Amino acid sequence: MRIPGRPGRTIRPVAANDVFQHVCLAMAGANFAAGLSFLALWTRRRSANSEYLPFALLCLGIAVYDLFCAGLYGARSLEEGVFWQRLQIGSFLPISVLLLWFMGLTARHALGRPSFDRLLLGMMALFGAVGVLVVALPGPLTLSAETPFVKQVTWGGRPFVTYYESTYGPLVVAGFAVFYAAFAYAALLLVHACRRRPSRHLLAILAGLGVYFAGLVSDALVGAGATNFVYASEYAYLVLAGVMSAALLLRFAWLHAEVEALNAALARKVQAAEAEIDVLQDLIPICSHCKKIRRDDGFWQQVDQYFAERHEAAFTHGICPTCIEQHFPDVAERRRRRASLEPVPGEGRLPGPGA
Repeated sequence: MRIPGRPGRTIRPVAANDVFQHVCLAMAGANFAAGLSFLALWTRRRSANSEYLPFALLCLGIAVYDLFCAGLYGARSLEEGVFWQRLQIGSFLPISVLLLWFMGLTARHALGRPSFDRLLLGMMALFGAVGVLVVALPGPLTLSAETPFVKQVTWGGRPFVTYYESTYGPLVVAGFAVFYAAFAYAALLLVHACRRRPSRHLLAILAGLGVYFAGLVSDALVGAGATNFVYASEYAYLVLAGVMSAALLLRFAWLHAEVEALNAALARKVQAAEAEIDVLQDLIPICSHCKKIRRDDGFWQQVDQYFAERHEAAFTHGICPTCIEQHFPDVAERRRRRASLEPVPGEGRLPGPGA
């Protein structure tokens, strides 16, 4: 296969392209599954998991990007390669915006700010405008088959991977420059947040972003022809998605554990309150003088009536010895004399023996 712009040089497809193509398809499936999982988590708790939406969409965007990478590895002509390269650049736009959105939201929540960072928002808008121009203006300003830049990666002096691509136009370079600036600023926000409120999930996210940035630098060098290496952004995306997934799931697990601890503490307080209520219910307000009982509606009621209304019990009335002494002293005296066999006045004498 003869490459335009490179007379006398023929590059043949190598078997490694097919291997990398299948690897990209596998990574697309993994990212797609991660995106759907976090999208489901976000739909269940939207207010508490606001970062899940941009991250879920980011994973889905990375899955699409991996599909376009697989197409680039499977390209067998310059026209095919430029077609897939343009799709890669087009998918890089929403992926980058979603990544900056996720980084900005994470920094905002970690710093406790009420709104999204305005400078970062402006940089995202500028990057989006440049990206739209890149997608809408095919030709030398962006990507074109008229400016071929076919790269063949060698391994041990033999062809390893072939990339059928075009050189980046000035608009593409400008878009990359704006994204790198916005990415650096968002990373600084996360570093500042991690310093103010250190947390393991922020450190994990920063580590994943470091790997991703290293992949971007490697791809920039490969794209410029400065290094003899394969593109690494798709693998950096996979590492980034994996690290961020682990960080978000760990934070979700920590929050779930905190909620369980709060629920347990609340349950203990409820049990204590119920025990106190039971004690209060067992206390019956009774008059210290007449011994009437106060009902819940504020009325006072005789003891026998109070319990007869609340229990299946019938009362019989009598009089205790103390009350007889206090209220009926004559009756009490007669009872004592009868008990001692003494005559009771007014009742006559007891009959003697033989009477």
